[in-house]
Amino acid sequence: MAGWATRQAALLCRYRPQLGRRRAHLAWRGQPAARGRATPKADDSLVRNVGIIAHIDAGKTTTTERLLYYSGAISAMGEVHDGAATMDFLEQERARGITVAAAAVSLPWRDRRLNLIDTPGHADFTLEVERSLRVLDGAVAVLDAAAGVQAQTLTVWRQSARYQLPVIVFVNKMDKRTADLEGCLRSMHERLGVPPLLTQLPLGEGAQFRGVVELGSMTRLEWPAGGDGKKFDSRPLREDTDGSLWERAAAARATLVEQAAELDDTLATEYLEAASAEEVSGDQVRAALRRLTLRRAALPTLCGSAYRNTAVQPLLDAVAELLPAPAERLPDAVRLYGDSLCALAFKTVHCRQRGALTYVRVYSGALEPGQRVYNVSRAQTERLGRVMTPSADQLTEEPRVTTGHIAVVSGLRETATGDTLAASQTAASAARRRAGSDGSAALLGVTIPEPVFFCSVEPPSLAKAKALETALERLQLEDPSLRVTQNEETGQTVLSGMGELHLAIIKDRLLREHGVEAELGAPQVSYRETPRAAGRLRHRLARRIADTNHEVELELHLEPESDAPAPPQLLLAPTEESAEQLRTLRPRLLAAAERGVRAALAHGPLLGCPVVGVQPRLSWLHVAPRTAEHVVTAAAARCTAEVLRAAGCRLLEPVMALHVTTAADALSAVLADLSTRRAQVRDVRDWHGEKLVLASAPLAELRDYNTALRTLSSGLASFAMELETYCPMAPYDEDGAIESVTGFRPQR
Repeated sequence: MAGWATRQAALLCRYRPQLGRRRAHLAWRGQPAARGRATPKADDSLVRNVGIIAHIDAGKTTTTERLLYYSGAISAMGEVHDGAATMDFLEQERARGITVAAAAVSLPWRDRRLNLIDTPGHADFTLEVERSLRVLDGAVAVLDAAAGVQAQTLTVWRQSARYQLPVIVFVNKMDKRTADLEGCLRSMHERLGVPPLLTQLPLGEGAQFRGVVELGSMTRLEWPAGGDGKKFDSRPLREDTDGSLWERAAAARATLVEQAAELDDTLATEYLEAASAEEVSGDQVRAALRRLTLRRAALPTLCGSAYRNTAVQPLLDAVAELLPAPAERLPDAVRLYGDSLCALAFKTVHCRQRGALTYVRVYSGALEPGQRVYNVSRAQTERLGRVMTPSADQLTEEPRVTTGHIAVVSGLRETATGDTLAASQTAASAARRRAGSDGSAALLGVTIPEPVFFCSVEPPSLAKAKALETALERLQLEDPSLRVTQNEETGQTVLSGMGELHLAIIKDRLLREHGVEAELGAPQVSYRETPRAAGRLRHRLARRIADTNHEVELELHLEPESDAPAPPQLLLAPTEESAEQLRTLRPRLLAAAERGVRAALAHGPLLGCPVVGVQPRLSWLHVAPRTAEHVVTAAAARCTAEVLRAAGCRLLEPVMALHVTTAADALSAVLADLSTRRAQVRDVRDWHGEKLVLASAPLAELRDYNTALRTLSSGLASFAMELETYCPMAPYDEDGAIESVTGFRPQR
């Protein structure tokens, strides 16, 4: 996945003729970034850091394009299907018509500064959504009016819930013939578990959709057909002139006030004091909606059609009014640092001229060029190079970036995604003392999803081997969901990613960005291995290296535990014989043994897949004087591998949560096909005139499902899936999986 900086590098170099007043991104073309024109810093209370999240094809990028245009950030709108969208300018995105990497842009709206991030909707690029949400203060969930809450909508909702992110909803594509606003509201309540509060009444249905009534202020907003959406008619709704529309809007407003009052005590008191819902002012309604949004107690819901340029500006108002400022959403760990620096590194990209550039969200304190910072996560001190702020057209060097803002810094060679930065080691130590024995001075890092597909990768020639290695290192730095490992038995380099599309994008980036035409093998399902039984072994390793005797003797015990942590932690299990010896064991030797255990558990005996669900315990460790740590590591790795071989392992396969939408006349064929794929159908529901099938199925059985589903439904059905869990395989299926990877069927 391309990083924000790579996306911003190409932005106006391609679209400069279309975007008029924008300037090319100098910082990424080997030229110095702009100096002497510090970007104006808004008051932190007027800043909004907001993400756009949704299921694929719900209209996120089109909506973002309109937000940019109506705010004046761009002078012309581009379309996704034309390959001209401002936020989708990578070759892969233009060719496929989807977003594959998050893109950031800053825009003004009234007296606010809105920092928007458009995120991918495809499940293969869920890490981009994860690390974007980690540093944002609010989100806009975009729904397709004809589909409601879809599979990836649930995924991004759970991601936002992990960080307790306030969310508002924009029901897009209200101009579709099959648009069903009431159905969307029901799906939000049923599937997200939070009551939606409709704040607008649509004017017209389907192709006749032309605007909305703002229920808070009882204002009629109507857009002319065929225009660019900048000009629209706005007037107060009047009982004497608007007749039935007034009655419908008044009833909808009364419902909104009553629903909000049930959830908000302050509004309930104001409602009781008023003579009726009409007497509750628009300001009181907006204040209540904001309180409910910040508590995630309700989902304020707007509607519109971004593609038809209708009812998008009210979404900008809602972002500014309902979503929180940075100071209103400080993580608990930030409070431990007071006014000193506390920041989170959430993304790293590689620049040919400057090396590693790190995207940092500043939660407290400030960043300045040349400043020394302490990495709390890695216990290291580093010095910043340049400090810059990202925008849609360039990186601008700044003398200082303060609380609430996102900065791009150079010079952090050891810092990785998810690391916490503090002003000094002293400040970090003080924060740890305030946290107490059970607390942590580090911010909650970015959760890296486990890959589910892998394939081999080879250079086109030996001359390109080093270039491929360097390119993969840089891609891993930018995209932590990409794993690069070495198969010790075959010597092949193995890529692991989130899906077939993810790996295809990586192959294309190797060629376009690094000039390496790598050869990728056929994608394979990434299994896991787990021991069948507990095992114990005492192992001795003795080596003579450079006239020095190295000797290690240890005893390991591996026990199957489904809730064992990952990566595994080596626990001590002292006996009467070894209690004193383990108590006086040097920490560095214990750490060396743990490294060996983890290395062995990274490659199981069946297919070389990671071993999970196992708890290693050390009951004996004797290390002779002058023995090197790497010998301890080697001894622990060998002992672990032998225990696994003796205990035996079985495969765990990834099982996907599958959501299939199909016409009723194709339902029987779809269900029959799922039964041949070892799927378990959990439910079949009516869904906007179609059938929604909820099922669980092994990923290995879904390799060709897109083609098969289109054939069964004459191209009308669609599906989405996400990783649900890993499950043990039946012996016959396990033998087939081993044969598909190795070419040989095991003998039982």
